[in-house]
Amino acid sequence: MNEFIKSTLITMKDGGIIALFIGIICFFICFISLKIFFKLKNYVNIPHWLEDKVLLMIQKKVPKIEIIEFTGKYSEFFANILKYVLNDSDKIISGKWIEIYFAEFPYFRDNINFLKALVNAAPLAGLLGTVWGMIRTFSAISTGYSSKLISEGISQALVTTQFGLIAALPGLFAISVLTSKLNQLEIRFRNLEINLRSGVEHEKIK
Repeated sequence: MNEFIKSTLITMKDGGIIALFIGIICFFICFISLKIFFKLKNYVNIPHWLEDKVLLMIQKKVPKIEIIEFTGKYSEFFANILKYVLNDSDKIISGKWIEIYFAEFPYFRDNINFLKALVNAAPLAGLLGTVWGMIRTFSAISTGYSSKLISEGISQALVTTQFGLIAALPGLFAISVLTSKLNQLEIRFRNLEINLRSGVEHEKIK
């Protein structure tokens, strides 16, 4: 492991400041991906039986505070939704649901869009390093064919290209996974709205 880290650092040194910049991009790609993933995981992992149980409790006219406390044992996200939706406000449930949606989902969309920007920037930074390395190579050739300078320029060109692709490929995979999980959350969110609204309105009709 130490040899791998040492070899990576040496390779980054060959890539120059562009390789360091790509390394910083890679760090932020990993950090933002993990941050979104764990937050989405908390939201998506609402037990599928929980909403049926909540609807049954509503039908049995269980006190709202007991419903919210019970839900909070399994999903804080769902409990917060119920706490807002089941209060004594005169707003209809669909209106409250829109407010909740715009309070929660822009966070994920904004971070995924930022992640996409970083993933797109990584290979572009690698391309910049490639151009820079080739300029150094041709400069060395034009000033006396210094083999050391030529090899350094070629090394920088290849290393930065490699680093840019290494940073971008896992980022593309992360975007695909996170977008899929966000779509799952939106579908679940809509189903919760439909089921909860039908249950509450059914009780009002009674």
